[in-house]
This record gives sequence, C-alpha cells and structure tokens, in this order.
Amino acid sequence: MPEQFAIQSRNVSKSYRLYGSQRDQLMDVLGFRRKSKPIEEFHALRNIDLTVPKGHRIGLIGRNGAGKTTLLKLISGNFAPTTGEIEVNGSIQALLGMGLGFHPDFTGLENIKASLQYNGLSRKEFKSAVADVVDFCELGDFIDQPFKTYSMGMQARLMFATATAIDPDILIIDEVLGAGDAYFIAKSKMRIEKLVNTGCTMILVSHSTQQILELCKEAIWLDQGSIRMQGDTFEVVKAYEEYIHGITPVSNSLPSEENSHQDTQVPATLSRSSRALEIQIQEPRFVPHAEEPDLSSVPPSQVDKFQFPAKGGISRWGSKSNLQIVGFSIHTELGECNRLMAMHPAKFSFFLRAEKHQSFDCRYGIA
Repeated sequence: MPEQFAIQSRNVSKSYRLYGSQRDQLMDVLGFRRKSKPIEEFHALRNIDLTVPKGHRIGLIGRNGAGKTTLLKLISGNFAPTTGEIEVNGSIQALLGMGLGFHPDFTGLENIKASLQYNGLSRKEFKSAVADVVDFCELGDFIDQPFKTYSMGMQARLMFATATAIDPDILIIDEVLGAGDAYFIAKSKMRIEKLVNTGCTMILVSHSTQQILELCKEAIWLDQGSIRMQGDTFEVVKAYEEYIHGITPVSNSLPSEENSHQDTQVPATLSRSSRALEIQIQEPRFVPHAEEPDLSSVPPSQVDKFQFPAKGGISRWGSKSNLQIVGFSIHTELGECNRLMAMHPAKFSFFLRAEKHQSFDCRYGIA
C-alpha cells in the first residue's frame, strides 16, 4: 500500500504586496489604487510541490528570507496560499516563535494549564499532562514566576514541553530549539523520538545544521522561495554547507557544454543551476568529505600523555581488570589541536595499557 501523507502541497506560491506607506495600503484595500503607480510584489514561495509522509522527521534549512517560516505558516493554516493548495491530515502543534501563545504576565504553571485546556483532555489526562510538562522543564521554583522573567532557554523548555505533552499528528518547530543547551537538546531528541514512534510527523526549522542532523532523517533546502534540494539529511546538509562556505555565483549566463563538467566537486543539484558556479579559495581550502583527510599520527613518545585535559582532570573507571587509560590526544588537519571545526575531520586517540596478557572487552564514548 502507498505511504499515507501528513502534508501535501501542489503548486503552492505565496506573494506579498509591498506598499510605500499605510495610506497606499488603505487606498489599495478600498479599491482606489492608482494605475500610474503599480504595486510591487514579493514572492516568498514559488511553485512548491511537497509530500510529507506520516511519521517522518523533516528538517528545513536555508538562508534568512528563503521562505521557511512562510511555508510553516501555510501548513499550520495561519496564512492562505496565493496560488495552489495545501492538504493537511491530522492535528497540528506549531511552535513558530519564542513566547507566542504564552501570556507574559502569567506564571509558567498558569501558561501550561491555559495551553493544555484547549486540547480537549479529560481531567485525568489534563492533570497527568501538567505534571509531565513541569517534570520535563526542570524549572524548579521558577515555574511559579511570570513567563516574562524567563530567559530564552527557559521559555524554550516550557514551550517545547507544553507542545509535546500531548500526541499531535504533526509537530512544527521553528527555531525554538536554538535557545536550549546541550542537555535540553538531548532531552528534546528523546522526546521527539518517542513522539515519532507513536506516528507523529515533525517539521523542524533551524539554522543549526547540527540539530537537523541530530533530529531529522530527511531535509529540504529552500532557496529564494523554491525547493533547491530534498532527500537524505546528510546529503542535503553537506550540499548546503558546501554552497554556503565554498560556492558562489559568478555570472548570470548559462554554463557552456564545454565547462559544465569541469568542476567535479560541485554537487549535481547545483551544477544544473542556471548560473555558473565556482569553488572559492579558502584558508584552508576544504570541501567536506571530498577526499580522505591527512591527519598526523601520535609520536611514540606522546602515547602515555593526556593532551588538552578538561578542568577537573580525566574521568576514569573503577575497574580492576588490569587495564588502564594512559593517554589521549586530538588531531586535526592543523596537527595536535583541540579546536574543532564543523564538517572538518578530526581524530581522537585513546591509549590503553594492559597489565596482563589477555583479551579485554572495551567500549568508548565521546560526549
């Protein structure tokens, strides 16, 4: 059987009229527009054809003004499309901005209760949902303080927990997770996975490609109101990062047949663009994952040394199995270094010493 869809758009476009003043806007609304002064239009979205199957986690990426938030508002029903149609199957919970829908003078607890009362929960379900949100937020005594006194991170916790306290069919998140810390992101990821396992569909907008990689299995790259690329999250994020950091338009002319295959490092979706593209020279010049990294090895004299220890020293286990960690180092393309860069390779080396000749069952983790 074909996969059921949660969201489907067909040839959807959204345009806004740009007025020079409020007077011009009023004259246009009343039908007294001057023909000698045509009104300019801004096309936020152009001919979007999109199908989101139920239970999928989709990440939306793109530069500011690409149309990401406009698309979410069309899906959630806040806006109507200028042309085309959008079909949504199921209930929607949308977090489209920090503080939206939460009264600044209400306490955190009052906002939780006010928000959940609109979801048609029974008294038992309502009480359980409130307790769940309070527990997830971990705001302590601040839960009884006014919402306007919260930091952005605290507001993000409260809003995300409230939106996910019930099981919506579709969850839409626009940049709200960007205010959370690593601990909150980890908790959110587990909560999202739990929701998705119940069949919930999620659409996440974030300028943090790391969050998109962590939380989404598929991604859509919007550029100037159109879908530029769609597919596996890693492939889309990789192409987007390469474009942002290494590729720039150099002319408005169509690339010639002779030059269309010269630059093999340009992603296929970009080489079909109507504009010729080139790789910019960077210091260091680098295209993510284009070739095997050249990372130096740790010299024998350094294997029993701990490089770049964190404050408080090294964590050790209380094992008595005649095995010890005696050294640790990090190497990048710059040599021994603890400065990591997004999308650049790095090597983490652990050195162990066995005090007894035997096999050891080992695991390691990096956080």
